[in-house]
Amino acid sequence: MGTALGRVLGDAARAGVLPPAEHRRTSLVTPAAAEALGGEHPDLDDAVRARALLTWSSVYGLISFELFGHFAGVVTDLDAFFTEQVGELADLLGL
Repeated sequence: MGTALGRVLGDAARAGVLPPAEHRRTSLVTPAAAEALGGEHPDLDDAVRARALLTWSSVYGLISFELFGHFAGVVTDLDAFFTEQVGELADLLGL
């Protein structure tokens, strides 16, 4: 999934649809992770990559919670909840 997310980020940056970074951070991810998370592009800095890692781990958390029944008795409409949360994560990335 990380590679797929990286391709989406890279494609979004090259298409000019990522919002410009408000501030640039460095040294939050390894060079190998930076390459996997979209490669080099002016709109892809470590702040964007850190949000990508947060998104990736959140998606895994959503899936794990669903698979192991942790949303039972907590969420009234699991499909709607999941769809909404994935949208929130896409917004976090600027997609």
